[in-house]
Amino acid sequence: MNRRTPSGWLLGVRRGPVRYGALAGLMVLGGCSGSMPAEQARRAWLVEALTDDNRPWLSRDLVPLATKYDRMEDDPYDYLRGTAGVFLRDVGRSGSMRTTTSFLTEPSAASVLLAGDPHPENFGSLWPGGSAPVLLEVNDFDGAVYGPYLMDVRRLNLGLAYLADEGGCRCGDTVVAAASEAYLQSMRDGDARPALVSGDEGAVAQGLLDDVVTDGLAASTLAEATELVATGRRFRITDALDDAGRGLLRLSTEEHAQLDRLLGSWGGRPSGFRELSRARRFGSGIASLPAIRYVVAWDRGDDGPEDDEMVSIREVVDPPAVPGVHDGAPAYWASGAERIEDTARTMWSRPDADPHYDGLQDGVMTFKVQSWTAWHDSFDHARIVRRLQEGRYGPNDLVALGARLGEALGRVHRSGSTANGGLASEAVLLDVGGRGPEFVTEQVAQAGVDLVRLRRDHRLFVSARLELGPWLGADQLEVK
Repeated sequence: MNRRTPSGWLLGVRRGPVRYGALAGLMVLGGCSGSMPAEQARRAWLVEALTDDNRPWLSRDLVPLATKYDRMEDDPYDYLRGTAGVFLRDVGRSGSMRTTTSFLTEPSAASVLLAGDPHPENFGSLWPGGSAPVLLEVNDFDGAVYGPYLMDVRRLNLGLAYLADEGGCRCGDTVVAAASEAYLQSMRDGDARPALVSGDEGAVAQGLLDDVVTDGLAASTLAEATELVATGRRFRITDALDDAGRGLLRLSTEEHAQLDRLLGSWGGRPSGFRELSRARRFGSGIASLPAIRYVVAWDRGDDGPEDDEMVSIREVVDPPAVPGVHDGAPAYWASGAERIEDTARTMWSRPDADPHYDGLQDGVMTFKVQSWTAWHDSFDHARIVRRLQEGRYGPNDLVALGARLGEALGRVHRSGSTANGGLASEAVLLDVGGRGPEFVTEQVAQAGVDLVRLRRDHRLFVSARLELGPWLGADQLEVK
């Protein structure tokens, strides 16, 4: 099986668990020893934080991790997507690098059930099916933990600030203010709008809805990924991944066995479920790009293609504890599968927003089942930026998007609880008190700081890869 090496890089990888104490030696090679200038010290810290965050992938085939890093290098927004853990570590650091806040004085507000990484591309459309409306929801809870509510607010605002800055609309402060105000308004008053309603969403969200309806009715994702043959529907299997590291490949014997176990344990498997085809999917996502991802085409037993559907079954790694921020996922759930299922069904506007969503466990590994269909889509940052640059979207459109996503994040927090079982909304509102304008002002200022840091860190990441190699030197460390 030919799973392509990253373009321009040579392998020569030693497998096994990495011993991270050797990072100090690599930092010497990178010119970051002794009394380091601030930029070199920052780069050394970033390399170590990124290496530690990607620990689960370092004892496997390293090519997908290099592909992940390639995409993070090519696009600062994709760097943002791949560094949620680094962001949280940065926030929790002590000393002068830590940004202060005048909030989080209410203890319970520091232990709210978080979405985990609600940047704009982790919002999108979900559809329960039938006559139900298409919903605008947070659609990724991989990083869900109990922690300070401001972490979610800051991640959303950083993503919005980047879109405004990259799109050249000079409206970042206004967009972040709109998102922060809508978040507070949602926490105070409820009044959620779970359905995407035509004509009332702003151009960006309306564009997503229009595409979803068009592609959903045409079953475009099913048509692109599969073909009808004499024996039924089959995935379009390739012999190798493309130059971007994407493709559908045949499963190995071990992968077949694991998928059999996962399907056998899927308690939410639809009635009449009949498997038609299976494949291993590569190249999807950013943070989760190296994760194991299976796709299954299935139907309910009818001879025709009308009942054909697909699901994705993807590995999820629990977020570890971040000192000063949160205690990690294992502290509050019996298993990773319970965390994955419980958080989504709790925080969605309706628990069946994705009717096939489920959490599965295979030994110590956690997987989540999701519908793989054109009805379920996410905002595309590159498209938003391009349309801003072309003048097809204006500042008011981005402000409307910010308000919509701020409201949706408020709904997520309002649906959850604190770690001690209290209402998250009460904890947040008690913390903000009557200081709403001060809250908004702080979020605008913080988004500006976070954006400058994102741009700088991306440049340091690029320079570190140039000097240390595709895996930031992790392939050169001692292994046991």
